[in-house]
Amino acid sequence: MEITVVIPTFKVDEPAWFTVTMEANDDLGKLVVASLEGEKIAGTLETEEGSDLTFTSTGDVFQSEEFTMGDVIANFRGTFTSPGIYLTTIKVRTSEGGDLLCSQDITIVVEGDPLIVGDIYGGGVVAYTDGTGHGLIAALADQSDGIYWHATNDGETGATETVLGTGKANTDKIIELYGLEDNAAKLCLDYTNADTGTGSFSDWSLPSKDELHQLWLNRDAIGGFAATIYWSSSEITADKAWSQQFSDGDQYDSKNKEDPAPVRAVRYF
Repeated sequence: MEITVVIPTFKVDEPAWFTVTMEANDDLGKLVVASLEGEKIAGTLETEEGSDLTFTSTGDVFQSEEFTMGDVIANFRGTFTSPGIYLTTIKVRTSEGGDLLCSQDITIVVEGDPLIVGDIYGGGVVAYTDGTGHGLIAALADQSDGIYWHATNDGETGATETVLGTGKANTDKIIELYGLEDNAAKLCLDYTNADTGTGSFSDWSLPSKDELHQLWLNRDAIGGFAATIYWSSSEITADKAWSQQFSDGDQYDSKNKEDPAPVRAVRYF
């Protein structure tokens, strides 16, 4: 089989269509499933009503229903909220066994004014950008002025990641063990921001050590921080986790989990 993609250059917040054509050739009549797999897209993607195929979102994968392979066309409408280059791949696999029949890489280019630190966006304020249209959003205000990491100084969660992009994974690990107590991670996980014009979201987490450091580096543009120690989601030992002093930027590996500290939730774009 062969896949052909016709795709325009997109503009931020302006919906546009692109077309995927699949020619069956030697794979005519096979039961197959098609999917779009790749980077998480900042925006929405949907198939046009009346398209030969309908795709639905399953996590970060956009997947079709099972169909009998023939010459088909799928029309997609994308509306992107952040400029950048998004790389994805359309794949066609057999329904039984999942054998890959064909794939085609797709490069989606979205033009527009780039987001910068301090922009009000995505339910909060941009705290960090990586230059490719992705980054970190901080809540507009602290979720607490003092809450413990864990109720007691015992128990390891495995939430030891420190780098950018790992706060969510850390938060999930903490919740697996201590999700029934009112701790810093659960407070962030349960947070849903009020819509102030950029949307309401419920996918917040407690920032990792390096994510929290980005909040400190850009504290003036983000705003609302107290000159005190904040919790990260990065665990050190059974009784300690990383924290950051917002008065001078020092990061501490000696704070006990049962000690209270403020928290500021983050989410990704």
